[in-house]
Amino acid sequence: MSTSHSSGSSGCRSAGPWLHPVGPGGTLTPKSLLRRHKLPVAAHLHTPTAPSGLDLSRPLLLYSSYTSTKVRGVSLRPGKDGGMTPIGPSVVIPDSYTG
Repeated sequence: MSTSHSSGSSGCRSAGPWLHPVGPGGTLTPKSLLRRHKLPVAAHLHTPTAPSGLDLSRPLLLYSSYTSTKVRGVSLRPGKDGGMTPIGPSVVIPDSYTG
């Protein structure tokens, strides 16, 4: 994402969506954007796929952040030796999941 509001220190890149502040500046991870800029801030999101209804040609107003606990899991099937064998992709379940 990019922002037009600046303050703080620089950050480094990592996997995931990139933010590019509106105006001059480089692309940032969400974590490094929060280190460099105070909220609220306008930014462009750079990601391969946009969520339904999100127009990536327009800036986003970032106004809130939070910390969330997540649990990673993978499907298991009974193995030939009587143990369990992981199969398929892993999933990430946020602490806000209620199901």
